[in-house]
Order: sequence, then C-alpha cells, then structure tokens
Amino acid sequence: MKHITTLFALFFLMSCADQNKSVKELIAAQNVSELRASRAQLTEEKLEIEKQIELLDDAISNLGERGALALVSVFEVKNQAFEHFIELQGSVQTKQNLLVYPEMPGTLKKVYVKEGQAVRKGQLIASIDDGGMSSQLTQLEAQLALAKTTFERQERLWNQKIGSEIQFLQAKTTYEASVQAKASLEQQLRKSRVYAPFTGRIDKVFF
Repeated sequence: MKHITTLFALFFLMSCADQNKSVKELIAAQNVSELRASRAQLTEEKLEIEKQIELLDDAISNLGERGALALVSVFEVKNQAFEHFIELQGSVQTKQNLLVYPEMPGTLKKVYVKEGQAVRKGQLIASIDDGGMSSQLTQLEAQLALAKTTFERQERLWNQKIGSEIQFLQAKTTYEASVQAKASLEQQLRKSRVYAPFTGRIDKVFF
C-alpha cells in the first residue's frame, strides 16, 4: 500500500510540474480563453484528487481499527444466580440507648444473648460469678424450711396452751430471721445477674 501511495505522489508531483509549466506559457501568451479553460481543468482534477485522498484515508482508518480488534469468541450461556451487594454507611438514632453492666464486680460467668438479638424487659442477659452465694442460698432455704416447720408446731402448741411462751417466741424469731436472711441473700444474688431494663435489641457485647 505504501508503494502505491508513493507512485501516486510522484505522479501527482510530475503532473503538477507539467501544469505549472503550461500555466507559465499560457500566462505569457495572455490568452484569456485558454487561461480559463486551463483553470477549469485544474479545478476538476483537484476535486478528483481530493476525493481519492478521502477514500484512501477512510481505507487506512478502517484497516487500523479492525487490525486492533480481537477474534470473535463463543461461549455457552448458562442460567445461574446473579448476586450483587451494596455496602452503605449510615447512622441510626434510637429512642433509648443504655449501657448495662452488673452491680456486683466479679468474673463474667456466662452471656445469654448475642449482638443483634431482640430481648424483652426483665430477660436475663448475663451472670457474674457469685462467689458461692448460690450454695449459701440453698442451705439457707433448707434452714428456713426447718424454722418454718418448728414455728408452726410451736404456734399450734401455744394455741392449745401447751408449752412455754419462750419456746414459741424463739421459734418465731428464728423463722422471721431466716426469712429476712433469705431475702437479703437473694437481693445480693440478683446483683450478680444482668437483666434487660427494657424491651429492645442488643447492639454490642463487650467482653
């Protein structure tokens, strides 16, 4: 292609040289009719040459673009799930936001919920090592049951005018003291457990 273009350029230069010589001769002859005829011929040749140049430019452009294209490939289209994910960031405003922690210091024993879980008011969330208070409560309950039984028997005897008043009062005092001791220990034991203060959702669990 380059060789053909070069020959065309040489031919065009040689043609222009001949035309320039003829034009000089025509100008020297000062013949208006021949000058106009020569101008018309040159104008027609110029238009034809411009058309040929445009065709060559189009051919070069098309060959350059197609040469850069890859070969056509074929693959089988299969039906499959299309998964698309979008990550967004934002802020959430809540009506109630509270940091919950145990009232009694100690080692975390167990967490009963996880992040994102919905909880209801009063639900047990976590428990702390109570240092043996659960065992003490079990023993105290047994003592309370015995004190209650003794008091009820002494009360029935006292109502029947059997036995002394001192025995009745001692049984009553022992029973009431056991009730108060159990209530006090249960109150302390509740401090080792964390309960949901209101119905909501767990946002974060800190260990």
